[in-house]
Amino acid sequence: MKKLQLTFCLFIAVALGTQAQEKVSFRYNPPVGEAMNYNTSMNMDIEGEQSMIMDMTMKMSQTVKDKGADNVYNVVSQIESIKMDMNMQMMMMTYDSENPDDSNPVSQQLGQQFAPLLKKDINVKINECAEVLEVENAEAFAGLGDIKSMFSAASFPDQAIAEGESWDMSIANEQLGMDVTYKLTYAGKENGLIRVNVASAPAEGAAQVSISADGYNLYDPKTFVIVKSEITSKIDAQGTAITNKVLMEKI
Repeated sequence: MKKLQLTFCLFIAVALGTQAQEKVSFRYNPPVGEAMNYNTSMNMDIEGEQSMIMDMTMKMSQTVKDKGADNVYNVVSQIESIKMDMNMQMMMMTYDSENPDDSNPVSQQLGQQFAPLLKKDINVKINECAEVLEVENAEAFAGLGDIKSMFSAASFPDQAIAEGESWDMSIANEQLGMDVTYKLTYAGKENGLIRVNVASAPAEGAAQVSISADGYNLYDPKTFVIVKSEITSKIDAQGTAITNKVLMEKI
């Protein structure tokens, strides 16, 4: 009986040890030809001399057209619709691309600004590490920030990752003129999905700017297509504080 108990304990110990050391290879492998649809909501609160509160929702689609021999995916992305409510200096502005208000001059002006972004094919090349290599037909996004980062929630590490291990990712912030580094940590599974926690790392040489970010991404464990992402970022610079909350969900 004692030998049986000892054998059982050894089996459990080995099983737990193997499980604890199990690593995951993060590899972007989306279904070819299948449209992936997302709802994205953003709440931005700017406090300073020019205060503003903005709520925006977007419906987007991504379709992988093909996969090259070099494991690079050709993806076509579209913004299907935009809805926005903005309060700036006690002035309310509303826009809905699906229900435009032609009688409202402000709504008309916003419609003209958003029109180049809507229902336009944007061609994106993404490798198996979820790195955006190239973006074409995205001239309308010029001046809105790093275009490549708009089409990738996070890049993956080359090596397999165990739960609790981390890797870094840098994104160029054109408005601030600096690179922002994020620490991504594999946090195990949540409701069958791969969870990666996201947090900003201290910015070097940014004495006049304070940047922080915190949130998570959830991925399909087979395709590593993002299913949900929720990130809150804060920027304090030159007397202005910006809080931005972004929630993206696959539908």
